[in-house]
Amino acid sequence: MTHNEVTYERYASYVFLVACVTGLGFSIYRYSKAHAPIGGLDIEKLMAPYRDLVIEAKEIPKFSEETPIVPVKGLEELAKAAEILALPIFYEHNGAEHTFFVFDSEMIYAYKISQEKS
Repeated sequence: MTHNEVTYERYASYVFLVACVTGLGFSIYRYSKAHAPIGGLDIEKLMAPYRDLVIEAKEIPKFSEETPIVPVKGLEELAKAAEILALPIFYEHNGAEHTFFVFDSEMIYAYKISQEKS
């Protein structure tokens, strides 16, 4: 082998390396876009610890306007209320809005979260 042949092979390996790294980067980018939850929020992951308490409802029943609605800080707090009251958590989703309710005879505990579509 002459010196010129080695130089050409070295440059060819550099080009091949750049092509492979670019392809790998593109593949990682596409995979992350295809498998990312909408808006960075994964409802299934959020509900996983409370799966035994949650009941998915097609439609939340109507209630009177006098019934107080207590917004809670998070799903953990709603789960505490559900366990204390021995009541299920009703889950309804309407597009990007997800609502969790616990219906007590005197009040409604609610947690709402919405997803931003990216």
